[in-house]
Amino acid sequence: MMNKPNYEELLKRVTFLEKELAEKAHLEETLRETVLMSQDILEKAADGICVCHNIREKPYVKFTHWNPRMIGITGYTMEEINKLGWYQTMYPDPEVQKRAIERMAKMREGDDIQAEEWMITTKSGQKRPLSMSTSIVKEENGKVHILAVIQDITERKNAEEALRNSEEKFRFLAEKMVDIVWTTNLDFQTTYVSPSIKNVLGFTPEERKRQSLEEMITPESLAKVQLMFVRELQRDEEGTVDPDRSVTIEVEYYRKDGSTVWLENIVKAIRDPGGAVVGMHGVSRDISARKQTEDTLRESESRYKSLFKNNHSVMLLIDPDSADIVDANPAAICYYGWSLEELTAMKITDINILAEGHVFQEIEKAKSEERRRFIFQHRLSNGDIRDVEVYSGPIELHGQKLLYSIIHDITDRIQAEEALKWELAVSSSLSKLYIPLISHDSTIEDTTNTILDEAMHLTGSKHGYVSSVDPNTGDNVGHTLTEMLNGQCAVTESNTRIAFAMGKDGFYGGLWGHALDTR
Repeated sequence: MMNKPNYEELLKRVTFLEKELAEKAHLEETLRETVLMSQDILEKAADGICVCHNIREKPYVKFTHWNPRMIGITGYTMEEINKLGWYQTMYPDPEVQKRAIERMAKMREGDDIQAEEWMITTKSGQKRPLSMSTSIVKEENGKVHILAVIQDITERKNAEEALRNSEEKFRFLAEKMVDIVWTTNLDFQTTYVSPSIKNVLGFTPEERKRQSLEEMITPESLAKVQLMFVRELQRDEEGTVDPDRSVTIEVEYYRKDGSTVWLENIVKAIRDPGGAVVGMHGVSRDISARKQTEDTLRESESRYKSLFKNNHSVMLLIDPDSADIVDANPAAICYYGWSLEELTAMKITDINILAEGHVFQEIEKAKSEERRRFIFQHRLSNGDIRDVEVYSGPIELHGQKLLYSIIHDITDRIQAEEALKWELAVSSSLSKLYIPLISHDSTIEDTTNTILDEAMHLTGSKHGYVSSVDPNTGDNVGHTLTEMLNGQCAVTESNTRIAFAMGKDGFYGGLWGHALDTR
């Protein structure tokens, strides 16, 4: 017969039981908190997360978990998708549906999906690209339970398409240009040259990149270029010149067949973020015809009338002291729209829209041969204002010292150059934005800061903010500062430079690339 426990033994047992109960309660509370936290994470995840398993009858797959983001991506609730079927709704095309079913079967055998791209049809009928990744959670009684993480990659695809379009536009402009666009490093090694070099000099871009400067230009021009480069670097060190200035220089180039041709080069420095020169970029134009015209005019006054009157280029003779237009060739009469009598009764200051004093300053530069190339805007008889490139220099005709001016309309060229610069800038910005937009490591703040920096670079403005764009309508969400301050957006920095628009579903949506310039 067992002895009854004494008081001390009973007290020990009670104490032990109380301790066990306390530990069990603590474990249950910890487990409950962990479950709640896991549920909270799943409910608030930016990507769609779902769990499903195979079933024998239609619709062949059943979902047991379907977070709110899945509703945002597909438009369907879990109850609707279990009733209508994942394959049947997401892939209405029979061929695509068959391919999806086959892929799911392989997945259940262990061939996980890793960031595969699939195009689904949402409840609204919209086509939406997704990136899917899956893994097997468990297997029981012939059922394979699969966890799927689904990401809407519409914005990434739009960014990729925009980048492709931008590159195509740039390539079109570069290939169609008559002038040669190029860049070099500080060793004068070509790093880029447009395809137009083949038409002008006979070399392919690949051949050009392998050539040294000595192989490109004549010895006289080589010395001229090197002297210009050293002089401009010295001016940079003095700090008294515009770092964004351009320099015009005429250079004699070798063609592939051994002949030479004169090209006019408008050159600018390429600088690093600190302002140091790291290379050069320029535009080169064949000026053989103009050089020939200039040389011929200088060679003989007797040939002046034929060259001047019959030349297809617009030409004017100007008295540098009074700015009177002394003569105009038929091309000038046709271009400006005034008769010869009307033109020769005018002054160049009546055509050039610069202030009269400024025009005389430029005339003085041409007269002294300090400069020969000028960019002006000229007024036509119909009131149109056109951008013109003027080559002007002194000539003595019948004992009178005049300026002869050859005028080229460059309005279309300037517009094309501006378009090319813009496309280059946008293409560069899009290429910089591509990685942060698709990277899982980039935060919202990182992505937004990158976009704002690129927007500031493109617009030249330090003011702006970011708003969300509804991917379905293209409308801005919270696109004014008032709306932001009223709580429609969450301002994450005290200076309100960065703001994130929150959608109705409580998530940050759209491409944070809609930067509005407020300058």
